[in-house]
Amino acid sequence: MTNPELIRSPRDWVEDFSHENGNYVCQCCMCEKTFLGHKRRVVCQLCSEREKTMIEFKPFPKIPRLSRDCVITEKIDGTNASITILDPKAPEGIPPEAMIVTYGIYQFAIVAGSRRRFITTGKDNAGFARWVLDNAEALVLELGYGTHFGEWWGAGIQRKYGLVNEDKRFSLFNTSRWAEDEQRKLCHVVPTLYEGEFCTLNIEDVLYNLRDTGSMAAPGFMEPEGIVIFHKAGNLLFKKTIDGDESWKG
Repeated sequence: MTNPELIRSPRDWVEDFSHENGNYVCQCCMCEKTFLGHKRRVVCQLCSEREKTMIEFKPFPKIPRLSRDCVITEKIDGTNASITILDPKAPEGIPPEAMIVTYGIYQFAIVAGSRRRFITTGKDNAGFARWVLDNAEALVLELGYGTHFGEWWGAGIQRKYGLVNEDKRFSLFNTSRWAEDEQRKLCHVVPTLYEGEFCTLNIEDVLYNLRDTGSMAAPGFMEPEGIVIFHKAGNLLFKKTIDGDESWKG
């Protein structure tokens, strides 16, 4: 049955009218008004549209406790870099900068990155893309799928750390995944200086000890930059430098 007074109501589902059961008088469970539509409809057209534009509720995030474990690593003064290894047949596709590596019957896509973009040998960052290209097959075997962040440092980059003759190194950031004592041919890991409860006194001690004893990444180099603190519960990274830490640099 139909209600002539409701035929032109913005609450009606006009597209239902042509169906066998599309011309019923229904009641909206949200506004409790009547509307015309399929007999199984429970929400009118007007409330349905309003629901789509409603602001989604955002709960306040859970606050982690400060006095939890942290990991302090040496902050190496180089240039931020990344290696991403993908399945070339992934449905989301691969970056145009990627190259395909064949290992046996398997294929991988590998691409180098700087802090803000993918890079190529034509638009490189301190030779990192060239290094990834030259060592692509070995890097795929050493690292596996995923994006691997680290620092590209050494000869000709920032502090240089006493390295010469094109001696550059890639040190991975993720110490929980990559152990320092693992036997890798190409990639290093940033040195872990402390692991334990977060405490500012401990952080200062680690920083001053680094200043006095020199870099652990490059033993004998006495001008290390600083430290990075990873707070596990908060999943947050902080940095603290030996010199100029009070200066605003973003």
